[in-house]
Amino acid sequence: MTETQQQTVVGWVIEGTPDGEPDWTLESLQLKIKTEFGVSFSLEGVRRLLIRRGLRYITPRSHRSKADFEAQRQFRDDFSESASNILPDGLDPER
Repeated sequence: MTETQQQTVVGWVIEGTPDGEPDWTLESLQLKIKTEFGVSFSLEGVRRLLIRRGLRYITPRSHRSKADFEAQRQFRDDFSESASNILPDGLDPER
């Protein structure tokens, strides 16, 4: 692939998918590269291309289905208030 083509691929990843999907997959990038440039890459080749260009693959962290977000918020608020009472004046527990 030419330098310009590689930069185009990086641009696709940074801009996001055109069809509203949350993120690119290696498979979708592989197909797009083949369609747009007529260049065949293995999935590992696509992954290595992205790494060479300074990108990395991440996976989203899921939330526990039983997580109590209200309890977590209350804990943060209570902790912040307690820390404010313990810390010397002028120190912010939120920093």
